[in-house]
Amino acid sequence: MRAYKPSTVRSPSSCRRMVNVGATLTLALSFALVATQGQAEDAPASQIPAATPSPDAVQNARMATLEGSKSPWSGQFQLSYSGSSLNHPFSDKAPNPGHEIPEPLVTLSGLFSARYRIDPKTTFGIGTGVITETPFQGPKHTSLSDPQIDLARSFSLGPIHNRVDVTLVQYTNHQSYQDGYRQQLDVSSESFYEFDSGVTLGLAFAVDGNTFASSGDYDKSKQTEYAFAVNPYFEYALNKTFNLRSVIGIVDYHNRDIPDPARYTHPAVYQTFGLGISATKSVFLYAFVKGRPYSDKPMTTQNTTAGFSTIINLF
Repeated sequence: MRAYKPSTVRSPSSCRRMVNVGATLTLALSFALVATQGQAEDAPASQIPAATPSPDAVQNARMATLEGSKSPWSGQFQLSYSGSSLNHPFSDKAPNPGHEIPEPLVTLSGLFSARYRIDPKTTFGIGTGVITETPFQGPKHTSLSDPQIDLARSFSLGPIHNRVDVTLVQYTNHQSYQDGYRQQLDVSSESFYEFDSGVTLGLAFAVDGNTFASSGDYDKSKQTEYAFAVNPYFEYALNKTFNLRSVIGIVDYHNRDIPDPARYTHPAVYQTFGLGISATKSVFLYAFVKGRPYSDKPMTTQNTTAGFSTIINLF
């Protein structure tokens, strides 16, 4: 999964202690993924239970939708909205409680991709993004942008499901291009365990590296050379259609204006809280609010934003 993009670069923060709290939680979630399995004894035919799903079968609605069609060729569309504050939901300005550089924008962005299934667990995709700023307040800088290719593989290690994705992006969107970004290589992974109770505990990780224009007068403080993102998450399935979902976002990044390559910036940890909706087997929507409950300032309607993300399998 894509857990970090240069358009969401954050500024230095005094919340290093909270980042450590998030990292501790990440480790705790990792060690929590333990389960045991029993075997049924011989029984009369009338008492034999229904066939047990394959160990590789994914019950989680979001991941099952992300995995896409099992046919050789398929199409997928992912759409995300990053909105303004809760107290001004129709504003064209997004709050910036984390003092982010560049400042966050109100955007609607998507990715169209055609995918070829190489084998039952591996897919290759080629696609392009679409983005518009202030989509409901007067769209601007609307374009097809950021063509990309990726290779994804899903597999299981015991009871833990995993998905690894390697993506190469050519930046053409307005904000990134004007800041000098040209290409990105992203390696992301997601691991999760599904409990029989309907609980899913997961951990997503991503590392990004970017290249930049060789000439031009660009502000290097806005150029992230490489970044790491860790996102532990929790889901609880209320039924086959609805689930509660929360994601913690922990990011470390290195900007080009910092001479020491081992020095990283630690922005304030964010967290989303929302409702996942599996409308059909081909459509998953996650509507959420996003705040920073671990920062020095309390969450309010002024510094908390609303947004959504959706996955749609076209064929």
